[in-house]
Formats: sequence, structure tokens, C-alpha cells
Amino acid sequence: MSKEHKVIELARDLGVSVDTVKAVLEIMEPHPDLIELPRMVVGLKNVFDAAEKHPEILPIPLDALAIREACSWIIGLKNLPGVTDILGVKFLPLERVENDEAETVNPVKYKGGGVKDFGFPYAAFWLKPRDQERASDYWRLVAQLLLALNNAENSVSTDHRYQAYRALEFLSAADYLDIPAELPIWESHQRFVSACRRFKRGKSRSIQAKHFATLCLLVRYCAGEEPIKRSKGGGGGGRTVEQPVVITHAVPDVAQTHAVDDPEDPFLLPGYYEIVRTDTRDEGEELGELAPGEMVPAIETWLLDDHDVDRPYVADILSQQAVVEHVVCSRQMLPYSYGQLTLTELARLLFGASDIFEECIRSLRSAPDVSCVRLRMEAVLFIHISLWLGQPATSIAQMTVSEPGEEFDSPLKLVTGDQPYFQVVVPKPPLAGDPRWQAETGVREAVQHVLLPDLAGSGSLVTGMDKVFPRTSNRVFSYQTSVLEAEARKLLRELGEDDSRYTLHKIRNFLLQRIYQTTSGDIAAASMLSGVCPPTADTPRFYLQPSAEHLCTCYVQALEQLLVQIYACVGLAYEPEKVSLDQPGAVGATHCLLPETVSNNVQVLKQVIAKSPRGSLSDMVRWHNHFTLWTVQMFLMASSCRAIRNPLRWVDEFYPQLVAGALSDKGSEDMHMSRLIQLPHIVREQVRRYEEHCRETERQLTGYLASDPDERWTHGFFLSLDADRILREPIRPGVIFDHMQLVEGYTPHRVNAFRKLVRTELFERGCPGEVLSAYMGHWLRGEEPQDAFATFCPATYMRTLDQYLVPFMSELGWSVMAKRWGDA
Repeated sequence: MSKEHKVIELARDLGVSVDTVKAVLEIMEPHPDLIELPRMVVGLKNVFDAAEKHPEILPIPLDALAIREACSWIIGLKNLPGVTDILGVKFLPLERVENDEAETVNPVKYKGGGVKDFGFPYAAFWLKPRDQERASDYWRLVAQLLLALNNAENSVSTDHRYQAYRALEFLSAADYLDIPAELPIWESHQRFVSACRRFKRGKSRSIQAKHFATLCLLVRYCAGEEPIKRSKGGGGGGRTVEQPVVITHAVPDVAQTHAVDDPEDPFLLPGYYEIVRTDTRDEGEELGELAPGEMVPAIETWLLDDHDVDRPYVADILSQQAVVEHVVCSRQMLPYSYGQLTLTELARLLFGASDIFEECIRSLRSAPDVSCVRLRMEAVLFIHISLWLGQPATSIAQMTVSEPGEEFDSPLKLVTGDQPYFQVVVPKPPLAGDPRWQAETGVREAVQHVLLPDLAGSGSLVTGMDKVFPRTSNRVFSYQTSVLEAEARKLLRELGEDDSRYTLHKIRNFLLQRIYQTTSGDIAAASMLSGVCPPTADTPRFYLQPSAEHLCTCYVQALEQLLVQIYACVGLAYEPEKVSLDQPGAVGATHCLLPETVSNNVQVLKQVIAKSPRGSLSDMVRWHNHFTLWTVQMFLMASSCRAIRNPLRWVDEFYPQLVAGALSDKGSEDMHMSRLIQLPHIVREQVRRYEEHCRETERQLTGYLASDPDERWTHGFFLSLDADRILREPIRPGVIFDHMQLVEGYTPHRVNAFRKLVRTELFERGCPGEVLSAYMGHWLRGEEPQDAFATFCPATYMRTLDQYLVPFMSELGWSVMAKRWGDA
């Protein structure tokens, strides 16, 4: 599979529009090795910025906002764990030292030697104009050239493309960009092409006319003009002009920004913030066992951005610290707040939008401009789907309609039939660490999408649109995202009678809030269903792979109850239909162990431990290692410890009355990520028996084992034989995994695989999301269960966890194993 196809597969797995990513790659014509592709896409984005200005000359006939998101996603791939394993080492820039010569040389030249074959357009995207005052003119010129190449009537030779690249290389490095006045780069593409046909180098006053003549020649060849064939011969006495050094440019990080309250509501705090990630790898972390960003620093750094909006915000009279405290508290996602729409507001919005839709249909007979009516109807549908499905605006704008059984080809699709439903892509978070450690068998079947019933009648609006405006393709919307959003905002002002509370931001986040409330605070499930990714959902999504059927059930239960209440606001009764959607597989994260796999491992290990060692030293060591593995695995499941070091703790280290303690395994120095753990009875007894066994082992092996003056081995150990010696081995992820492989019939898996298993299974069994977050240690500043203003009750937490976790462990077969070496 080519690397270009691997990028497309990544887009499909992560829920990014495949069509848009394909279009971006096609317009770039990348090098087969995708040499520094993120850097090149930054140049492409600059081209699109210039091409969008009036008059538009976009080289891709797709939604402009969707193109931007696809470009940002490709740039962000440089931060994907293990991306070089998938796309090769040439995908990312080399580590360079100061004044490195490679900094001034196009990477396509020194990495692939293919600048002559991939000069324009691919290698040209690396260039950046030195003349910053005329940078927009430069990118508009490149946009014109790119559109000409895209519309080329004949194939253009690589030699002509390379000459165009050389011309752009010179122009980008010039201190002053002197674009000839006779080349109207800011007018329509047709006028630019006509001007290129008339351009004469000798008559131009530009000091760079020679290089612009080369570019005009490329445009003429693209427009159908045949190159002049010259005979060989002649001299080469021309003077060589030394090309100036081409400057490089850094690729800015495409960070995920998060809204502060509602940026569209003038009565709420403004702007956005970005969490600045720092390297917080723990020295004890092995083999990428943790999700990216899970090791939390003691200080969380933000970048605040109000987008230079001048409005009478309350933030103007608040200190920066007050704004920070407000954002921290807002992460708690309270059940009711000013930032959420009320039931009355929702009723006015929904029924008012339906009235506008019907009014548009009636007005078509006398409307002088049906395109305006169509835009208004599409905006109503856009609002309707945003409210009930969440999802990014670009996904909604690219929504398609199909019959049952047709191939799934877009992030959002309406499937028609007796019982219409939506197919929604649920992006897969990238796997952390070495994939060779993942269990490939005995895991949940991964699927890419979830089927959601059309509870609110969005399908009927699509049908109504089709009757008056028959579709010519499977696409529902005919307008671009930015146009739909602008019209939707006009409708919201009309429906709300100029009330500033009616904003697209509140509508987009409505489903997230609703699912969060009905699942008792499960932000990962809410994010999966809504397509909204708040910062609090980043890490939890790595550990949740629910069945698509269960996720659909959560959606139905959340909205049916709400629809009953909304209809009641206007004196109507909502009668939910019986929903029956067969959808096997699980969505979200991948490689979640099946309970049957763990149960089989438990039985296999239990049978080995039940047999007494025969008496030989090797048998005794093997039995001890199996017994250690049993105890460690049981402790990991009960405590959700991340196992970056030895996870075991003895019983006397816990608070005796509750047998509970505080565990901090996320590397933060101020311990604000510490969480409460409790040992169930069977785990407590198992740990106590293992502690006794370790003391007995050291006593029996006196003379074989080295002394332990530094008390390095006070919390258990594995053993290994080395000639006539017995060595202790630490209980670490790598050693634990090695011993899994030594048990016949045991399915090896990641040491932290129980965290994903328990998180997923307990969610499906109805365990409240707040309890699961406390069990996993998933929270950001402001959400800490031990915070001074938190309503978290430790006693209730432990009772609830016992109610769900202990029966699950019993089902898997965990029990106290107490046999000793000397037992018969």
C-alpha cells in the first residue's frame, strides 16, 4: 500500500472526511515518500487563504472550511504517536542543529532527489516569500498557477514544472517581489490566463520579468498551447545568475482550541484557550503503556485568545486569574447553567424552525429568487441536525443520503427506508506505544460508525427538500459550510427575537451536555455521540470501546425523555417509536479485551498455580512467578493502577478502617491527580497471602538470593535463574508481559489492558460516569474529586464501585489463591 493510501486509511479510521483528504493530496501531487508533508500543507493552506478572497479561485471545488480542517488534520499528523512507523521517517523534518545547511535546502531535494520530478506543485509549497509585505500577493500568484495546472487541457512536462519551481524559488527569496502590473493576480482566473498569453518579457517594467515569463509560459501550456520544438545546437555563452539562498519556514503547531463558555453570546466569557502540552513522560514508563497526555504536569499552561473581538465582555473588568478560575470551574459541566438552552427555548426553536420550513415551501410559487428560499430551508435543516446529532459543521454540510446496504462513504449519512437512521463516524483514537504489544485475538470487533435512529424527524425535512429541490447527487446540502452557518445565525436571531442566547455554539454542544447528564457524567460517551471533543474527553476516549448497540441505546434514552418534555411545553404528546437497529461491533478505542479472554487467562493461570511445584529449584521459581503474575493482575484490575512502576502495595499501607488509600501514578509533583482506591475483600486477602509468600521465599532461599540492604524488593518480585544464582526481577510492564508469554494457553496483552476492559464493561453495565472517572483518575483542573468545592462523596464512590466491580471480577473467575511452596 502506498503511503498516500495509508494517509487516507488514517483519515477513515479517525473520522476525517476521506473525500476531502483525497482532494487535498490530489491537488498537491505529493512525493511517494510524502517528504515533510505537514510542512508542505502549511504552504497549501496559505494558497487557499489567498484563493478564497474575492474573486474566489479555489483549485478544489469542495467546502472551503472542510478543506481547511483536512489540511489542519494532515499537519497535526506530525504529533501522532508512531507516525513515522506508518508513513516513514521522511514524513517529518530531521532534527537539525543551528546553521544546518539543510535548513536552507528544499527537503524534496536533499531527502528524495526528486525536485525535478516534483518541483511544481509539491516542492513549491515549501517555499515562503521573504518579502512579507507582499506575501499575500505571492500566495495569490501560486493559487493562480495551481488552478491553471488543475484545469490543464494537456499534460505538462516535468521539465516545464521544474522551471516554474525554479522561478518561484527565486521570487520567494527576493527581498522585493515586483509583480508586473500587467498580470492581474487578484482578478478572475480567466483574466489572469488571458494576461499570461499577452505577457512580453521585454516590454515589462518588472525587474523580475524573466521569472514571471517562465510562469506565464507554464500557464499557457496548461491552457492548451503547444511548446515550441527547437532544434539542437547553438552556444551557451549566457551569464549565470547566482540564486540567493532560499529561506525556510517553521511549521506552526495546529493545536486544538477549546471555547470559553459561548464565544457567540456577549453575556458570557469570550474567546478560546489552548492547553500547552509539555513532555511529562515518567522515567518508569515503559513501552508506551499510557495514552498521550495522560501524564499530567503540576502546572497546566494555557494560551488565551479572544480573536480580537471588541465587545463589552465581563472579562474586560476581570483579572486574568479570575478568568482562569472561571474556565477551570466551567469544566465541571453542571447540569444546569446559563450556557445551556432551556426546555422552553428548545421548544420555540424546534417548532419555530418547522414553521419557517413549511412557510418556505409555500412561498416557492411566488418567490422571485428560489435560491434564497433554498438556502433558508437548508439552514433550518442544518440547525435541526446540529441540535440532535451534534457533529462538526463540515460533517453536516457533507452529509449524504443513501439506501440501506450502500457503502459508507461520508462522516454522516442518512439511510432512508421504513425506519430512517443516521450513520455517524466515531473517530478512533490512535494507539499508544508499540503495536506488537497489543492482543490481536480475543478483543472486541472494531467498527467505524454507530447507527442512530431519526427520533426528531430530521429525515422528513430532507424528504421535504427533495420534493421541491430534487437532488442531482447523494449530497443533501448545496451550499458551503460558511454560508450555511451564516444563514443559520440569521435564523436563530429571528427565532429568538434578537435574543443573544440563541447561538450555534449552544446548539452544537447541546447533545454533548445531554448525554453527559443522562450517563451521570460520562464525558467520553458524550463526546463519541456528539462529535464534540472538549479537553476533558481527550484521555478518557482512549479507554472506552463500547458496543455500537449500547451507545445507540444511550442516545435513545437521552433524547426520548427530552422530546417528551419539549412537546409538553407546547401542549403536545410525543410518542416514541420502537427502535430496532442491528449493529454488531464496538466503536471508539480499539483492542479492548473480551471478558471471555480474561476469564480464559484466569482459568489457565489458576490451574498452573493450583499445582504444587515438584521440588526442583526451576519449578519453584516458575511457580513463584506465576503466583506473582496472578497477584499483580488481580491488584491491577481492582485498583486501575497504570503499572508504570511496581503497582503492588501491601495491605498495611491502606487506611485500616476502610482499606482505602490515595494513589498517585500520573507523575504530577503536587499530587493533584491522586485518586482514591479501595481493595475488595478477595484482593485484600490475595495481597496479604502474597506478602507472606514473599517473606517465606526469601527465608527459604537464604544463600541463593542476595541481601537487600536498600529494601528494593519490599513489594514483591519475579525470580530468574542465572547459572547457580537466583536473581530478583522488578515488577515492571516489560517483565510482566514476558511472564504472560511463558504461561501456556495464556493470551498476552498490554499490562494496562484491564483499565480499558473495566472502563468499557462497567460503562455498559450502567456504572455512573463520575465513578468511572474517579476510578480511572481522569480529570483536569477543576474536576478533581478531592477539590474543596467538589460534591464527590468517597463513601458513596466505594459502595458504587463495589456494586459493579466486585461482581465483574467474580464472573471472570478471580479468587484467593493461597497455596504455598511446601503444600502437598
